[in-house]
Amino acid sequence: MSISQGKDVSIINESNVTPDMKNMFTYGNGVIISYFDPLSIFDGVKQEISNNLPLKNLHWKPRNTTNITTINELNVQLLPEIDVLNTTTDKVQSLNKDSFLLDKPFVSYIVINCSSIDEYRSKIRPLVKQWLSSIEDNEVEIRFKDDNVLETTTKTIINEQLALKDKKKRIKIPIIRSILLLKSTEAIHDSKLFKSVSLMEKFTKDFPNTTTYEIHTVYRSETDKYNYWINFTKGLKQMLLKVFEERLDVLTEQIRLDTDPGTKLLCYETLFKLYKKFHITTEAQSNLNHLKATVTQLEKSTNITLGDLDMKFFSKEDVIGLPLTKLYKTGCLTRFQLSKIELLNQLALLDCSSYLQVEKMITLNLTIKVFITNIKDNYGDSEDLSLFLYEACEKILNFHFFQLDTADENLQQIQCMLNEIKGDLLMIKRDAWLRMVYDNSDIRLFFIQFDAQQVLKQQTSKHLLSTFSTHKVFTKNFIMHTTDILSAYKNRRERLVDILSIQIGFLYYQNKEYKKAVEILKSSYEYYLSKDWYFLAVSVLEKYATSLEHLKDSEKTITIEGEDIPIPSVLTNGYLNLVSRSLDRELWWVKFLSLNEKDDSQLVYSIDELFAVSVDNDYYLSKPNVYAFDLTVFNDKVFKEANVSSIKLLFKNSKDEYLKFLFGKETTFHSGSNKYVLETKDIIFGKFDFVSLEFCLGNTILNKEFSFKSVIFQPLYNEENFDISITSPSITHLGFSSLGMDYFNENKGISDFHLKLTVLSPSNFVFANGNSFLEINNDSSIKFVEYNGGNNRVILKLLKEVRFTKNGESYSEKNVILINNKLDLVVSVEDIYKNDLFYFNFLINSSDDPIYLHKSILKGDYSKYDIIGNLNLETPLLLDPKDEDCNNFYRIKLKDGVAKFDSNDEFLLELSYNTLKDVLDKIVTEKFFNLIENPELSMWKNLWVNQILPKFQYNKTQLLCSNTIKLSNYNLEYFMEFLNNLVSNKERKTSILNVYQKLFEGVTIVNFDSYLKTIELNKLSVPVTILEPRSDIFLVEMLPKKRLNSLCLGKSYKYDIHIVNKSEVWSLQNNSMDSYIFEFIISNNNNNNAINNDWLITGCKRFAVTKRESFVSVELIPVKRGYLRYPRLEITTIPNNRHAGIIPATVDFLNAFEYIIVV
Repeated sequence: MSISQGKDVSIINESNVTPDMKNMFTYGNGVIISYFDPLSIFDGVKQEISNNLPLKNLHWKPRNTTNITTINELNVQLLPEIDVLNTTTDKVQSLNKDSFLLDKPFVSYIVINCSSIDEYRSKIRPLVKQWLSSIEDNEVEIRFKDDNVLETTTKTIINEQLALKDKKKRIKIPIIRSILLLKSTEAIHDSKLFKSVSLMEKFTKDFPNTTTYEIHTVYRSETDKYNYWINFTKGLKQMLLKVFEERLDVLTEQIRLDTDPGTKLLCYETLFKLYKKFHITTEAQSNLNHLKATVTQLEKSTNITLGDLDMKFFSKEDVIGLPLTKLYKTGCLTRFQLSKIELLNQLALLDCSSYLQVEKMITLNLTIKVFITNIKDNYGDSEDLSLFLYEACEKILNFHFFQLDTADENLQQIQCMLNEIKGDLLMIKRDAWLRMVYDNSDIRLFFIQFDAQQVLKQQTSKHLLSTFSTHKVFTKNFIMHTTDILSAYKNRRERLVDILSIQIGFLYYQNKEYKKAVEILKSSYEYYLSKDWYFLAVSVLEKYATSLEHLKDSEKTITIEGEDIPIPSVLTNGYLNLVSRSLDRELWWVKFLSLNEKDDSQLVYSIDELFAVSVDNDYYLSKPNVYAFDLTVFNDKVFKEANVSSIKLLFKNSKDEYLKFLFGKETTFHSGSNKYVLETKDIIFGKFDFVSLEFCLGNTILNKEFSFKSVIFQPLYNEENFDISITSPSITHLGFSSLGMDYFNENKGISDFHLKLTVLSPSNFVFANGNSFLEINNDSSIKFVEYNGGNNRVILKLLKEVRFTKNGESYSEKNVILINNKLDLVVSVEDIYKNDLFYFNFLINSSDDPIYLHKSILKGDYSKYDIIGNLNLETPLLLDPKDEDCNNFYRIKLKDGVAKFDSNDEFLLELSYNTLKDVLDKIVTEKFFNLIENPELSMWKNLWVNQILPKFQYNKTQLLCSNTIKLSNYNLEYFMEFLNNLVSNKERKTSILNVYQKLFEGVTIVNFDSYLKTIELNKLSVPVTILEPRSDIFLVEMLPKKRLNSLCLGKSYKYDIHIVNKSEVWSLQNNSMDSYIFEFIISNNNNNNAINNDWLITGCKRFAVTKRESFVSVELIPVKRGYLRYPRLEITTIPNNRHAGIIPATVDFLNAFEYIIVV
């Protein structure tokens, strides 16, 4: 038999089927072919025919349809004709008048051979004629005795017409007669026994209505033999399908012609069994449905009683006969029989199915449940009920398909459904057996009780009495029955499987086999605890603990999941489970305390099973530098006082670093609520996950593990905290990189401290000692720490570790800090050389955020220089990198008596400023985080300053236009996510969100200028020097011989050119070594590359300058009217052995911007 979608899987396990059942199934499902062997020669070919049975792959196409049904396998029974005709033979007891068409052969053979003409004429031909006349036609006669009583007889008649006289009906039985002619070795050499025709032709001529098959016993080759039997079986299939079709027609026509329910009952039942024989389950099911409808009609018209509980569940006739017809004919049809036969038909239909399908399993399961339920409901007061259920389940389970056992993944659903139905039947069978045990012996199980309403004593059989003759025999059989159920359920019905396992454990417990009981019960109670089945779990656990108490003196350990665990530890765990759940919790608590004192092994047990605990999500400072959590313990299960030596709350971060918050003193959990403060003096800031909470109770650790719960530890503020603050200094010296260090409360009980700073990023950052780390021990005088981070100023990431001793107690803090090392200002400088004056041109702007510039002061050596240009702004100047910058000129003049500028002299530009964000942060803090009005907020000052305020970005335009503080980076979703990772207290979180929302809406401020005046200023010091000029500096002046208001076009005018080398004023030492060339550049003053014809020059246009001061005369002729500038000029070096190229000198041309009127 195959399953589901064509997977061929045998489901017959013959070792599980009794001989009677096996014979019944085999015989009842076969199509009969009879043979008449008058010459006793059939044995020579019978085995060859049997070798080709059962028939495979028959294809049947019903009339008037295009669908073809394939019969994968058809069982064939090859029976002697004498057995078929002799209905009293024990061998074929079922072949009688009650089986109607089912026991009639489909094909009937006569087996003969012939070796001569005389033998044919004298013996063979008469024999065949006699055989054909004896079985020429079979008819079934249906006769009604009374109104609804039907009987059938079989007669041999010649008339092939359907006769109907009075109330008699005769139905012709379709059958095919055929001759099997065995061809002997001699016949092969003499194939023509007659002169003109062969033997086969002679048979065809003498018996035209009968097919003759020639059977070989010797073949020319194996291929010849194979081909012959292929053709033989093909012909046999065609004959069987032809007879099958004809019999269907006979029955269908009879149903159409006869409206009598009895006749319909006979025909539908026969059709169902006929289709079942041919494994055509779809049509069989259809006729089974018609059969049910006919039965329903009979129930309405006939008074069918409930009937007695028939202890003979079913017989061979129920399987291969027509039980409904027989019962109706005899007037014995009852509702019990109807229910039974309906179930048997469903079982038989499934037993012959080519494929087991999910839908068929569902139908079978429902049919069985309905049958069992009806039996229990209708025969609950029968003393034979339990015995009937036992035997009925046993016989149902003997059907072939229940033996299916396959590991094929494609068939697992079918396998599971079969196993579940099997398990249900085995469960009913076991409970029926157990009820018979209770009613027929003194054996009782404390864990199984039956319904008290069923008071009638249940009878049993002699055989079943032997299954509980002694308690030992009963135990063996109870375990066997229960194990069979467990095996059937396998991975289904997990709860029921556990209950059944427990029942075996309870039986061992009842029998005082404690070791076996422990092996079964040790895992069951944990399962029920996890499923919250407390009543059952407690019952199991009590038996388990009691069993362990009996074993603890003889056994030291018990194996659980491959590990040997001391029995006292297991017992302790069991006692604690019972304390939290059992009604006798005080008893188990006393046992626990007693064992806990004696047992040295340490047990870890869940806190939640004994105490309800609540850890406040908010940490706080219980004392300066001491971080704490509040813990509440509710003692509402134990009720007794519990002495605890310590309490520990454990955290862990991603680097596997642990934090421990402790209550280190011994305490007692009283009944009700108990509050504790868990503290730590060793804190690591950052994100930590809750790991566990532990109570030390004698040798037992009570533990609570946390999952998916974390906290971010932030430094909390307390004015008495000892702390070392590492910041970017408020006074920054450009070119001198340092970190500022502030010490708080270093003189209040601090006996020693150790600070270690480790650079995490950037990688090129090192301290002045050349290392990426720095350590300071007990020296609070160090206010600055120098470092070298290259030219780039970035955000520094440092690991800060502080250890200190305060009032004799050790503390430690570890934190990753970020320091913004970026400059708020961008300053550039331009050097301007003018005769004996020097100018610094500073360009000042913000690097990122807008700033307010308050002061700009240039400091230098006032004994040598006069410095003019300092700014001290009454109203600070707002500088924005996008659109505002500030130029600040400083004039530097030599004082009297000072000969020259010195490039070694250093000047220091000091800028006093604050950022716009600093001002607005101060305003927002005073408005929303006022520590004077709300001192309870002081603890969270660091959080506010270091975490919350940096997230606020303000809108500059709103401030300037309407004096309103408004956020420019509002993103509520992002801010809430950020806040959730930072703050756990709902009230504090809500208050911060309110601030965020108000800043988005806008907060109007007044007296903004007052905040600018009172805020602490940052300072940036920029060192500058007077750079030595790259070349000599010359002073040039055009001196006219005669001063005129205007010049005339084309007229010549005389000028003296005064040239002075001022290099000595600028400390240049090489002026005497170089010679210079003076040259007029005749070009447009605005475009050096354009030719200019404004002036004509008479005299030296180009000449050497060799003296410190020179006068040269030239004549200038204007050739263009209008406002003219003097011709441009330049002074360059003469190439020499020190430099090959031409180097322009710095020229201060005093007349460079004078305009001359030419008319």
